[in-house]
Formats: sequence, structure tokens, C-alpha cells
Amino acid sequence: MYYFHTFPPGRGPAVIEGQSSEPDRRDTAELAAGVLGLDMIANVVLNSRREICGLFVGDFIKAHRKGAHFAMDTYGTVIPETIRKETDLVVINCYPLDADAIQLDKALAALSYFENAYTIALYPASDSSCYHGLYDRIDYARYLRQRTEQMPPEAPPQ
Repeated sequence: MYYFHTFPPGRGPAVIEGQSSEPDRRDTAELAAGVLGLDMIANVVLNSRREICGLFVGDFIKAHRKGAHFAMDTYGTVIPETIRKETDLVVINCYPLDADAIQLDKALAALSYFENAYTIALYPASDSSCYHGLYDRIDYARYLRQRTEQMPPEAPPQ
């Protein structure tokens, strides 16, 4: 996991196909999946009501690419260059993928399109889990101890 989060370069948000002859993070992951014997995948694309609007099953590379292209065609938005440069504030609604910090990264990918914008992310993180990318900066035993010591929140008055 450490290798995938640090060494190979990523493709960037909304880049489905590789951009050079040099292997990137996805190429490395696909190579590992093939060596380990992954035969097939089942991926879904969700709509704004968390309902499945696309199901892609089959060869792990072909099904992934087909699903990614479907999602891009369905939800992709062209952002004019002037807006990318002049936007001061970006408000990101992380719904429907807003339960944990791993999903937050998907919404924050939009930030790479804006040069100087401040950001507000609407994100409840209802499962209260920690992002695994912070593994080397968090005392997990302390986190568990503090979590068990927390008092449950009081219900709002009716």
C-alpha cells in the first residue's frame, strides 16, 4: 500500500487512459492484479440518489475502462478556462460518496481544475473512520482509546 501511495505517478483526475509509455500507478496496480489472478470485477456508477445507474462486469481492465468512460460521459463537466482562473471559492458537495475520508479524495479531485480558489467541502464523514493515507502520522492505539471514551452525542430536542 505504501508503494502505491508514494512512488509511481498517478494519472490525475478524470484521466482514464495512460498518457505516456512510462508505467503509472494504475498500470502497476493492473499488473499486480493480473499476477495475483484477478479474473473479473464488478463496478457500479451511482446517481445522485445513490442508485446504480451503470453496472460493469467482466475483465478487470476492460470493465473498469468501460465504466470510467460511462461515468465521464454521464457526469463530465467542461469548465471554461476563464472560470478556472478567476474562481475565488469552490464549494464541493461530496454526496453521495460522503461517508468516509477515502471517498473525500474523489470530490477534492475537482480542486486541480481551479488555480487560486479556496475550498469548502460539504462532507459529514458519518462513519468517523480515519483515512488510511495518514497511517504514519496517527497513533492508532490512541485513536481507539479516545473513540471509546467519547460520549455519544445527545439527541436534539424534539
